[in-house]
Amino acid sequence: PITEDEDGTLQGQYFWEAFPSSSGPTDRTTYMFTYVDAAPHRPSLEKMLDDYWELMPQYQGIDLDSIQVQRVLFGFFPTFRDSPLAPAFDRVLQVGDASGIQSPLSFGGFGAMIRHLGRLEDGIVGALKADALDRRALKGLNPYLPNLSGAWLFQRAMSVPLGAKPPKDFINKLLSNNFGIMKNYGDPVLKPFLQDVIQFWPLS
Repeated sequence: PITEDEDGTLQGQYFWEAFPSSSGPTDRTTYMFTYVDAAPHRPSLEKMLDDYWELMPQYQGIDLDSIQVQRVLFGFFPTFRDSPLAPAFDRVLQVGDASGIQSPLSFGGFGAMIRHLGRLEDGIVGALKADALDRRALKGLNPYLPNLSGAWLFQRAMSVPLGAKPPKDFINKLLSNNFGIMKNYGDPVLKPFLQDVIQFWPLS
C-alpha cells in the first residue's frame, strides 16, 4: 500500500514478501520494505515498524494474537547514487555495505560483494604486489558499474517522490504490467530481474 499522513500527502510505497522458514513447516518469514529518501517528511523508522504490525494481519490473513514471534529484525540500508564509494584514504578499502556497491533494489552490500569476490581477490592481490595502495589506485577496484545505474531506474520507478500524488494503485499496476511482460518472455528475461542481475539484453 501507499502510505499517507493526516493531510493526505503521500509518504511512500510499502512492499510485502513472505517465504517459508527453515525453523518449521508452518513457519514463515514475512517482511515489509520501502524505498524512500531521507527527507524529513518521510515516516520515521519507528513509524514504519508500527505500520508493519498494523498492516501485517491484513497481508497474511491472520490475527496478531495467533502469531508466535520468533525473531524481529529491523533496520535500513543506505544507498548512494554516486556509487560505489571512492576510497577516502590511502591503504583503506571499503567492503560490504561500506563500499556502496550494493544494489539499490535488493540492498545488502555484503551479498552484492559476493558476486565480485573473484574480481576483488585478483585486484587486491595485484594491488598489494604492485604497492598500488593509494586511494586513487584503490578506486579502480570498485569502478563505476552500469548495472547499478540501471537498478536505480527501477528503484526510482517504485518510489513515491515528495509532493507527487499518483493514483494509489499506480506502482502496483506498473509492477503487474512489467512482470506480466517479463513472464511472457520467459526465464531468460524474468530470472535476471528477480535475481537483481541487471543485464542489457533483458532490458532491451
